[in-house]
Amino acid sequence: MPSIKTKDVMTLSSLYKMGLALACAGLVACGGGSGTSRGSNSNTTDDDDSTKLSFEVLMPMQVQNASLNVYMIGKSEPIYSNNNFTGFSTDPILVNTEDSNKLIFVTLSPNSNSLVYDPITDKNTSFDSSIHSVNLVRNNLTITLSPLSEAIYQRSLVRSGNIEFENPDISLIEAKHINASYNEITQTLNQAFNLTNFPNMNYGQSIRAVEYNSKNPKPYLNVFISLGMMQLWHNTHPTSGNSYVALSKNIGIDLRDGYLDGRTIQGDNTSFLKLVTTPKNLDPSKNNPIDIGELQESARSTFGESFKQATLEYADATSQDILNPEGLTELEKLSYYQDTAHSDTGVRFRWIGAGDYRAALGFVSTALCETSIYPCRQGLNADDILGSISDIEYLVGRHQVQNCQIDILATGDVLLTKNSQTITGQINRDQSDNLLRTNDTTRSYLLNIGSGDMQRPHFIQLELQNSVILDARTGYSQNKFPSENDISSDTNEISSCS
Repeated sequence: MPSIKTKDVMTLSSLYKMGLALACAGLVACGGGSGTSRGSNSNTTDDDDSTKLSFEVLMPMQVQNASLNVYMIGKSEPIYSNNNFTGFSTDPILVNTEDSNKLIFVTLSPNSNSLVYDPITDKNTSFDSSIHSVNLVRNNLTITLSPLSEAIYQRSLVRSGNIEFENPDISLIEAKHINASYNEITQTLNQAFNLTNFPNMNYGQSIRAVEYNSKNPKPYLNVFISLGMMQLWHNTHPTSGNSYVALSKNIGIDLRDGYLDGRTIQGDNTSFLKLVTTPKNLDPSKNNPIDIGELQESARSTFGESFKQATLEYADATSQDILNPEGLTELEKLSYYQDTAHSDTGVRFRWIGAGDYRAALGFVSTALCETSIYPCRQGLNADDILGSISDIEYLVGRHQVQNCQIDILATGDVLLTKNSQTITGQINRDQSDNLLRTNDTTRSYLLNIGSGDMQRPHFIQLELQNSVILDARTGYSQNKFPSENDISSDTNEISSCS
């Protein structure tokens, strides 16, 4: 069972508390420093214009002949485009001051002969997958493209209501989605790649330029845990290609659900390589941080130990015992996974590191809700951004149920489609959004998504067992807590998915 005591060593979670995460001012994909080689940019203008805001894009691993595009939501054309981007960073990109806080979307994509440096193999290797970032415009911003920025982008898509990833609606993303994604992803990745000054790296610019400073150890430690994660990826998947690019792509998919758990959201069939395999939390009687932490302890500790060994392996390969012996000692002392629960919202608990810390669907109370005939929980929440735990986190995604398609979005929107008919609803903390437990032994529930403000409330009702949707129906009921027999359907309704 996990301990609730704190280890008397510097931990990666202590880096978070010491303010490393604040270096990015609460937003994603930050970074600092200027590249030694820049791509040309026909979209920039003189940077002494006081009516302009300036930002740049940084790729810490030197890239050759790639396509870099920067888009601002609301503009039809990219505000920066370079189809032969080579080097590390762009020249300053200037936008009007009135564009402050607008959403920008960055994508670095390979061309037919693109290359990118891999510090693990110390080679330039094929660049075969795009890396993305989303952010809000602010002055003097540096957007660093990294596994962290990719994971935050993918998680922000889900948080904003996207479940189709081939052609997502970027415009749905808001600052609250980016900030929430940033907080959970940096903790999950143990602060890897969360640094304002990640060094530029190529064959001639190696890790030897990184020096340990006992008065400010965080930059050194963060660089090495980042490269340690890349080493872990290479050790686990040695034939997956460039470690920076492959790590970005695959953990981005894994972290769509917010956790490094070897899964993505429901119905997402995107294939990806995993770093971990974890159990699901299915027992609502154990919806507390200690029990969930205990269930995930093996995955968390196994990943943490592998992460530590990979970091020390990279430190050994780069002669840190000679170049930075004090830094190596600190890397050896670090705890690479957490043994205490951590609250990131005041009510939502998680553990730093690998594992699936979503609460199981359901509840254990035997209390009824006014006119319900089954034990009931009312006023369900789907969006955890306001500090409340999502009641339906395990359901987010697309469900194929017999002849129905059911989309449940992280925003609380629900779309039930059968043949050409689609009926929509929203879980939004209303009394008529409720969960009825119909069988405790089989963990069977009825999820009611109601429009309780109507004179005759309308419902989408889902039948579930162990977080799996078995059937669905729509209709009206005078009972705000309807059982399966309380829903009346006419010819315009969906009476069943069969």
